[in-house]
Amino acid sequence: MVRNIEIERALRRGVWCWGFFCLVSSAKSWIWIPAGSMAMVGLFVLPLFFLLAQSPRSTTTGLAGREVAPGLLLGALSSSYGFIMYGVTMLVLRRWDPLLVFAIVCGLVEMYSFSIYLLERLQVNSRVIFGVMQKIECLSTRLRGYISAASQVQNPFVRISMILVCGTTFALLLSSLLVLSTLSDFRRTALPWVRLRVREYRLKLRKQTFGLLWKECCPKYQHLPIEPNPDGKTPRIRLLRMLPRRPFGRTRCQLIDADLKDDVGYQAISYTWGEANRTDAIYIDGKVLNVTPTVSAVLYHLSSYWSSQLVWIDSICIDQDDDGDKDSQIRLMREVYHKADKVVVWLDNVQEPWKVRTMLAGIWHEYMYGSTESCVEMIRTYSEEWAETGWMHLMNMFGHPWFLRVWVVQEIVMASSATVLASGEPLVWDHIATVAHMLFSPPFNLAMQQSGAPGVEDDSVRGLRHANLMGTLRNERDVYHRRLAMLLGDFSGFESSKDVDRLYGLLGLLQPDFVAQEWLRPNSSRSPEHLYTDVARNLIPTDCNDILSFAGIGYELKMPNLPSWAPDWSSLGARYSRPHHLFKMQHVARYSASAGSRLDVSFSTQPAPTRQAQASYSPPGSQQLMTSIMTIQGHCFDEICHVGPILKYGAHNRGEGGPLGEIFEVYVSHMRARKLAIQHARQPYPTGQPLYEVFWRCLLGDMQFERPAPSEVGLACQYWERLTAWAVWQRSREQGGQIDAQQLEELDNETNNIPSVEEIFALGRFEDGLRMSLTWNSARLCCVGRSFCVTRNGYMVLVPPKTAVGDLVCVFYGLEIPFIIRPRPGEGGAENRSVSLVGEAYVHGMMDGEAMDIPSTVAEHFDVI
Repeated sequence: MVRNIEIERALRRGVWCWGFFCLVSSAKSWIWIPAGSMAMVGLFVLPLFFLLAQSPRSTTTGLAGREVAPGLLLGALSSSYGFIMYGVTMLVLRRWDPLLVFAIVCGLVEMYSFSIYLLERLQVNSRVIFGVMQKIECLSTRLRGYISAASQVQNPFVRISMILVCGTTFALLLSSLLVLSTLSDFRRTALPWVRLRVREYRLKLRKQTFGLLWKECCPKYQHLPIEPNPDGKTPRIRLLRMLPRRPFGRTRCQLIDADLKDDVGYQAISYTWGEANRTDAIYIDGKVLNVTPTVSAVLYHLSSYWSSQLVWIDSICIDQDDDGDKDSQIRLMREVYHKADKVVVWLDNVQEPWKVRTMLAGIWHEYMYGSTESCVEMIRTYSEEWAETGWMHLMNMFGHPWFLRVWVVQEIVMASSATVLASGEPLVWDHIATVAHMLFSPPFNLAMQQSGAPGVEDDSVRGLRHANLMGTLRNERDVYHRRLAMLLGDFSGFESSKDVDRLYGLLGLLQPDFVAQEWLRPNSSRSPEHLYTDVARNLIPTDCNDILSFAGIGYELKMPNLPSWAPDWSSLGARYSRPHHLFKMQHVARYSASAGSRLDVSFSTQPAPTRQAQASYSPPGSQQLMTSIMTIQGHCFDEICHVGPILKYGAHNRGEGGPLGEIFEVYVSHMRARKLAIQHARQPYPTGQPLYEVFWRCLLGDMQFERPAPSEVGLACQYWERLTAWAVWQRSREQGGQIDAQQLEELDNETNNIPSVEEIFALGRFEDGLRMSLTWNSARLCCVGRSFCVTRNGYMVLVPPKTAVGDLVCVFYGLEIPFIIRPRPGEGGAENRSVSLVGEAYVHGMMDGEAMDIPSTVAEHFDVI
């Protein structure tokens, strides 16, 4: 149950106060009571409800240090709210009987509750239920808008009348929702905007009144070392005990030591640090500890007026100024989150969280109990009616930084129970994971791509993918069979503030014995380059495909001094616009470029006098970086001869709504690659396919949910070419002819058998053509950020963007995809050819062992530096 709901409880009790006041007022009309006696009754009724509404079961400390019954505060708010609503009823509806008004409100609420219950029992399409809820919510939003607009009217008579009408209607609507919340446990009536606004203003007032004074006057808190356990074996952690808070008071805590083996009930917090500046203050043992606004907000939300709370939050329970403490506590984070009673995921700054909750619940219900057709139609409808349904709020929620951080993976996967708080609004994690999985699987992802909604931002797409990965990993729970190489590949798109955390953040998902190995132990004194090199050297002998698929100098690197065979995990998050590495696409159908041959790899080192010893990464006193060499067996079978454009498909999620220049660049890169293929590729092609078919299959890695890709995707590609050219030309005319139509004609001078845009309009097939072009839009992700090339032997190739003419195409024995290498004359061993690894490649017609059957090739050992 979410903490800090006392105000909501008080408002619900206030409904009954309102009803009692209405009853007394109506009784006055039934039984003659003198006016003076009625006034005396009113004076006694308010204190009576003030006392009856309180709960004497617990006490808290008041502002002056006295023990105050918490029910007094609750009763005061309840009776005050009831009296205010009674006053509104009497002033505005003077000719109505107050008790009748209250009965009408209760009756309508009961009818609404029964209707929702009946619809859910009959498993009616969730869009019907959502529509009913949405109309009520839209009404409240409109009324608030009318009140704001009325306050701007200059005529005082009109202004006052409008405010009274709209304000009264709005107050009665809120009261109806409160009555519903009183009579049922329907969480839709949690009044999140009231609760969040109250909390927001309380925080502001507390910060202004107490923050500056106490931060300056109180001594600073210093972490004490954790007292070791007497047995010397049981690990210990710090826990933050949040004391009952005072109204408008500061957050008061204690920091205690606890054994992980003890049954200590606590909540573990999963969040993103947000702003690095520690501008807020909490008080631990009477001393000030500065924290970030995010930490202050989550602690305040989870604290209570009535009882103490135990929480674990890394920024406080780990001494951030002590590297030794951080190293030791990082090793325990798997157990910390697994043994917590509940993991609370804190998502701040989520817009319209109640709409997000409704969307999640509706989609989840339809996916679990509806048919595939109804789900597809629902996704298409929601995404097309995005402004009314709150679809964009849901997508923006998935773009929250929490879904992009690597540390949260083990925090949510290892949790025995998880609750998500989106700006304080509770969400169900299973709903989030299920919806993410649904939207990333066919045919639902195609329905979303083919909708008319404005584009989903790249962070939202990444967040959806990451939520799907975390949900899958959490459901499997088979952490003891997770390989580090596979985890590094799956979560390479996640981010971290420190480069070493890209590995350390995943250690909690692995078997403890594996993490205990010396080369993987958290060590703050080790540089990221040494860590990445050690990890690659230890993983390549058993997981060569997983590691080398992410390695190479063909992409922008943050650590240029790394060996070319060691992946730079710190740069993968930024370049993950290419969401499918070729090896990672093999969950559908595996490639087999080396035809199942045996891997032959070894490692050696030699001094590197000509290489800078990574001054920006190595701490003082560290050893000089040595040149690490990977020796691997394979053979070359071709050479890069024609280098084409980098395929700029980064805006695929924004459809045709992106900037004109961006759309034009996408179209130009595609058409120039097609022209290069037609002019220089081998004809007839070795696979026997037409050149255009080879071209579009190469862009997909010949895979779209199956291998080979369906032939319909080629037709979708041609529709995309035609309609994108037309869209660029149309928008160029609307914006003053920024792009000359002759430029488009020069690029699109190849003939094809697809109807022109005019013919598509005439046949009434424009919508079908648009849907097919969007199908290609979603299918082409394999080539994002890669270059299209043609080899000396006329093969079409997808390669890293920094591939150059003269680079060699080779197959390493034991690996399942070809690679691009670059000769390095005069370096490496005397007997082997010295090369740098550029990166993985897709060679159409050479992905199933054909390179092993070329008679002129000779096996050799390469020294990869």
